[in-house]
Amino acid sequence: MALIVGVALAILSLAVVVYPFVMARRGSRQSQQGNFQGVQWPENETAQADLEEIYASIETLRLEHQLGNIPLGLYQEQLKGYRLDAAQALRRKSETESSDPDLLLEQEILAVRSSLRSLDTQTRDTQTRDAQARDTQTPDPDEHDAGTQGGYPDA
Repeated sequence: MALIVGVALAILSLAVVVYPFVMARRGSRQSQQGNFQGVQWPENETAQADLEEIYASIETLRLEHQLGNIPLGLYQEQLKGYRLDAAQALRRKSETESSDPDLLLEQEILAVRSSLRSLDTQTRDTQTRDAQARDTQTPDPDEHDAGTQGGYPDA
């Protein structure tokens, strides 16, 4: 009898411990598929969330590139993809808004372009500094001694 009660308590304890993990896995699977039962998300909020996620991804990509973890070609390719995703999200967002969609779309595009220009400028500045640092590290074989000009000592 004691053995049966012990096994029942062990199963109950195990169920209490495992239940949150099983429910979390189901919740993440549903969120990945977008199947939220009984919850209606306004399209505008989901479009804004998509934009924020894309902007965060662009910022992460820029930082990874600056750290040297992503080569320039891959960085440019992924940045182009994020730009296209942002444009599509902006289009979806503008379609759902009730006010003048053309004006809002133009404003969003202008904001994205200005932020991307600043990111590109920062990337170019970083590349220029890196190139200058490499140039100062390698001596020019055609240079002569500092005190000579054309192989003759200064007079």
